[in-house]
Amino acid sequence: MSFFLEICNRAFIKELSCGLNTNVLLFSADGFTYFGNLQEIEDCRIALLTPAASSESNSVEILTPGGELVNEVVARVDLCSIVAKSIGITHDPIYHPGPMRLLMLLNRRRKETIL
Repeated sequence: MSFFLEICNRAFIKELSCGLNTNVLLFSADGFTYFGNLQEIEDCRIALLTPAASSESNSVEILTPGGELVNEVVARVDLCSIVAKSIGITHDPIYHPGPMRLLMLLNRRRKETIL
């Protein structure tokens, strides 16, 4: 049995299913952050994300633990790895000035310094 199955919270997933067709920010235990529109939950475990309505880009935004921004057309997220959520976001938290944008810029600057 994997670590994520042990921490899986079925009540959390049920609560998240009440927020279908809304913009969500999902934080995983392994450090990834996902921003998109929650379209559906498959098999009570997998979230299907599409680009958020308030997104600055036309893709699902995934912020890696290293601060790199990855854009995907559609993302399937294992909800057993999700430890926190934010629902009903009105602006893009990754491109909007704030702590997540600052983290991404600092990591980019650190990589440029190393090179």
